[in-house]
Amino acid sequence: MVGRPEALSTGGREKFEKTSVLNSEEIAYFTASIVVLYNTRLSTQRFYVQHEAELLSLAVSNQSGDLIATGEMADHPCIHVWNSRTLDNYAILKGLHKRGVHMLAFSNNDEYLITCGMTRPSAVIIYDWKTQAVLVSTSIMNAT
Repeated sequence: MVGRPEALSTGGREKFEKTSVLNSEEIAYFTASIVVLYNTRLSTQRFYVQHEAELLSLAVSNQSGDLIATGEMADHPCIHVWNSRTLDNYAILKGLHKRGVHMLAFSNNDEYLITCGMTRPSAVIIYDWKTQAVLVSTSIMNAT
């Protein structure tokens, strides 16, 4: 459409399991380095464009659904924790994973973020994302 920016999936890495429902009206998915927030009722899109590398993972908070974490695929990937309503960053976690962050999950109370990297063995890190402190860092050879 002319004059109206839209982002569509190219059918590459994007898959249904990388789509998350934020609330009764909005769906989050990513393509390349952009997170698209699609309002199903209004048929409108908003965009989170703060990443510099291609995205590989997305997690939505368990409590409010307003908190999102997104992980990159890069030599030194960043993990962004941000607000889905305002698109403001809360934290950018970086420096520990290599190649990419392929899994993310918030703890039940949303205080911690669990991440898993792409290298073998895979680094598993638990962050207090508000302070950016690493609480636990370990590695696993094979997922079960």
